[in-house]
Amino acid sequence: SSSTAAANLFADELHTLQKASWFQAGIPREISVDVLKREPIGSFIVRESTTKPGCYALSLKVPKSHNVLGIVHYLILRTNKGYKIKGFSKEFGSLTSLIVHHSVMQELLPCPLLLPRPKVTNTDKTFLSSK
Repeated sequence: SSSTAAANLFADELHTLQKASWFQAGIPREISVDVLKREPIGSFIVRESTTKPGCYALSLKVPKSHNVLGIVHYLILRTNKGYKIKGFSKEFGSLTSLIVHHSVMQELLPCPLLLPRPKVTNTDKTFLSSK
């Protein structure tokens, strides 16, 4: 059935997301603010929304000129096609594609998302050296 396909797609994506340093599902809003305060503008965290179960929240470090606290939160909604940021019109098939798009085009965000460079872990190095 199509719902199973959607569930499988989500499971696949979840696997990808768990490797993404910006995906921190379980962290509370307050912690995301503490973490982002020390990071450069454009740094962000995607976490599970505490106010809207089943949705995600995008916490973003923005210029102080945009917001006195320097951190803003956007709700990421599930749609029939995938995901969209609340108040934005564009929809994306996956959370990852939504994030990557907004790192290139800021759209309605105050600044583009700053994608962290992938960290090479020791297991990756072992894998590479064993080739």
